[in-house]
Order: sequence, then C-alpha cells, then structure tokens
Amino acid sequence: MFSSHIWLALGWTGYGVLHSLLADKKVKQFIRGRSGTSFRYYRSLYNLVAFLLLAALIYWLIRIPTQKIWTPVIPQYFIGGIMVITGITGMLVVLKKYFVTSAGFRDLFYEGGTPNLVVEGLHRIVRHPLYVSTFLFLWGLLLLFPVWSLLVSNLVITLYTIAAIRLEEKKLVEIFGEQYIKYRKTVPMIWPRMK
Repeated sequence: MFSSHIWLALGWTGYGVLHSLLADKKVKQFIRGRSGTSFRYYRSLYNLVAFLLLAALIYWLIRIPTQKIWTPVIPQYFIGGIMVITGITGMLVVLKKYFVTSAGFRDLFYEGGTPNLVVEGLHRIVRHPLYVSTFLFLWGLLLLFPVWSLLVSNLVITLYTIAAIRLEEKKLVEIFGEQYIKYRKTVPMIWPRMK
C-alpha cells in the first residue's frame, strides 16, 4: 500500500511539472517554431492532454488500495460538505467565462487570443479564486473521505499549486505590467482578507 501512495504522489508531481512545462513561454515558442500555423491548436491539444492525464490520475486515486486515516464524525461531514459545495461553486463561477462567451470558448481551444486582466467578481477577493476553490473542494473531500490516497494527493496538489502560483504571477507581470503590480498590491493571493 505504501509504495502505491508513493507512485501516486509521483504521478501528481509529474502531472504538475508537465502542466507547467507545456505552459512555459520558452517551450511554447519552441513548439510554435516547429509547428507553424498549426500552433493555434496548441491550447486544444494542451487541454486535451491535461484532461486525459487528470482523468487517469483520478481513476488511479480511486482504484488504489488505501486505508482510512480516521473515522469521520457528524460535524466533519457538515464542514466537509460545505467546503466541497463552496469549492465547486467557486470553480464554476470562475470557469463560466469559458462557456458563456464566444471569446472565452475560443480561448479555451485556440492559442493567440488577447488576454484580459480579470479583476471583477471573485477576483476582487483573491487573485487566484480557481485555486482557492480547488483547495476548498479537495480538503473538504478529505473531511468526507479521510483516506491516505486522498491526503497524499491533496498535499502534492496543494504544495505544487502554491509553487506554481509564483511562476504564474511572474508571467502575469510580464503580460500586464504595472496594471497587475497594482492589482497584486491591493488583492491577496489566495487567502481573503477579513474586514
């Protein structure tokens, strides 16, 4: 059982590294030079690969032998349920831009669109609401299903995402410059300010 959890952790780590590598500016420039006009479909392929690998990892997470860490109690189910629902709602709110406008849908599949800095909605509370929502969902899920495989997955995903946010922030400063720097000074990264 222990070795399968190590492999699961390595799988999530590899997924994260590959995800970041394929989103890297230099890697994209290299691929653009090799693919010519076909590069406009790079994002479609990137999203397809990311989705298939994510589905495979989730399937693996569900299928590997694991054990309970503790026995859940009623308040834990209540808190976990609220976290999962809040996380799913947050993810849907952030991702709806890809499905309700033609420009958003195009950005999901084609490389080369003009990026916009979003500072409205949940982005007024935190700079990375998709990640916060994902964390709420994952850790709420662990409260509902406290098993070792989910804990291992959550730890790797959380640590990787926090590291990846730093890289993403550098990229956002390159793209939006002073506009993003000002936004970064007024809105927290992932932990909302209590007022």
